Amino acid sequence: MREDGLWTKMVRQRVSRRTLVRTGAATGVGLWVTSVLGCGGSSQPSSNPNANSGSSTPTAKDQPKYGGELRTIWPSTFSFLDPHKASGGNDPSYARLYTATLVELGEGGKLLPSLAESWTMPDAKSINFKLKPGLKFHDGTDVDAAAVKFSIERIQNVDTKATRRNDLLPIVKIDTPDPLTVNLTLDAPNSGLIYVFTGIQTGIISPTAVNKWGSDFEKHIVSAGPFQMEEYVPEVRLVLKKYENYFGKDASGNKLPYVDRVTFRVVPDPAVAFASLQSGEIDCLFRVSSTDVETIKSSRDMTLHQVKGQSLIYLNLLTTKPPLDNLDLRKAMAYAVDRDEIVKAEYAGYAAPAYTAFPSAMWAWDSTIQDYKYDPAKAKEYLAKAGYPNGIKLRACAYGTPGSYATETVTAQLKRVGIDITVDRLELVTYQTNFRDKLQYDFGFAGTPQAPDPDRTIMAFYASGGYYNPGKPNMPEIDALAAQARAVTDLNERKKVYSQLQHLINDIVHNVFLVYVDAFHACRSNIRGFSSNPDGLGDMRWAWITK
Repeated sequence: MREDGLWTKMVRQRVSRRTLVRTGAATGVGLWVTSVLGCGGSSQPSSNPNANSGSSTPTAKDQPKYGGELRTIWPSTFSFLDPHKASGGNDPSYARLYTATLVELGEGGKLLPSLAESWTMPDAKSINFKLKPGLKFHDGTDVDAAAVKFSIERIQNVDTKATRRNDLLPIVKIDTPDPLTVNLTLDAPNSGLIYVFTGIQTGIISPTAVNKWGSDFEKHIVSAGPFQMEEYVPEVRLVLKKYENYFGKDASGNKLPYVDRVTFRVVPDPAVAFASLQSGEIDCLFRVSSTDVETIKSSRDMTLHQVKGQSLIYLNLLTTKPPLDNLDLRKAMAYAVDRDEIVKAEYAGYAAPAYTAFPSAMWAWDSTIQDYKYDPAKAKEYLAKAGYPNGIKLRACAYGTPGSYATETVTAQLKRVGIDITVDRLELVTYQTNFRDKLQYDFGFAGTPQAPDPDRTIMAFYASGGYYNPGKPNMPEIDALAAQARAVTDLNERKKVYSQLQHLINDIVHNVFLVYVDAFHACRSNIRGFSSNPDGLGDMRWAWITK
């Protein structure tokens, strides 16, 4: 892989050229590996067939095996199967099974090849991709430059309602001089944009399939990932089968994936889901409750995958209309929250108080920021200052299971200072529509995983027009600082700008931050190769069954 211009400056801070080329050339794709805990709490490395960085050959016991079906449970209706519309924080756990991206994110923030075999950034306003030759979508059509251009323009089209539209709007020109070359021209320097192409929301899809199915493409997704759709029954199940022509290979040159099929069954009750894992009815379970962690650790039949401080749980405030257009009221809410109580009551200690917009696992997180520590007296003071000395009633919404997002504890805490809230529990798609689009609630309980680059968080949640920014308010100060951060290539200098952004977001109390929570996933002990990506989401693409 050739490096030149801006790319050289960026990469040298994260990974050497030698490591990047060696990993990409040997594997084709790459993953972040997290520790695996289980079998009485012992530790063992999580197997990662794609991370070939000079490690020794696996023992016969650890050699991957082909065949079989992986069974798992999903806690709610799938929000969107269309990767460009995926809006739930956990959507990549299923969508990355069938979606292929231009690049992948590896350990330590390394960028690794996927559909693109190489990329360069010759200057601050250009990104050039070279695609791997001979790749095919699940429908047999070519993965080529025209398909990449089609996918990017589809995301940019406002009618698509794509999650990452804001992120790709800086792309003002797409040239495809030959079938394997895509040259992007940006409207301004943007050092973080390439990391957007690691996410499934910017995955490359088949233009032929989109044109064929139109509005029904959601039920007939065609990309180039390791699995393809076999059956989809909304609110019941999703079945994916191995894509026989998938381009990826493991570190030993073996074809991926290993299993023949992956089946998701929709089961909203977390107790039923966990019981299914304990009994062996399913093989893996995403997002295990922290209350079940000790049970898994003490079991010989299950293994636990843990990622520290991966997700930020917060109150997503609608600041464009009364009553939360009132800064003093927002400050009252921020001071009313007892984060230490939430850690103990809701997450069994597997969390930490949150005071900024970024998850604590993100490199740009400013640990020195400690604004709005619990102070009920100040909360009441600001409530009165806001014009509500006798209290106020607010409407909130949440998605997920009843215990998700600390709703019960936060409701009780706000009530103590005079803020009485009612919480409607919604399906994720309804939550997005009724809250963020139709603005029917004052705020929503929400969570966000770690992003590979902080610009993704800013553009989606805090910038003008951000998908997760309810009411789509105009945020000129945030936009200006975000543009400044994108123009900087030095990581330390970027971190200083992002510190300013975190302070600004706190000053205006754009959201109320609650806790950083650990992410937990679990598998039966005969499952190998399950891992957690840098975003903390479970990844079963390269898993296999030992017996």
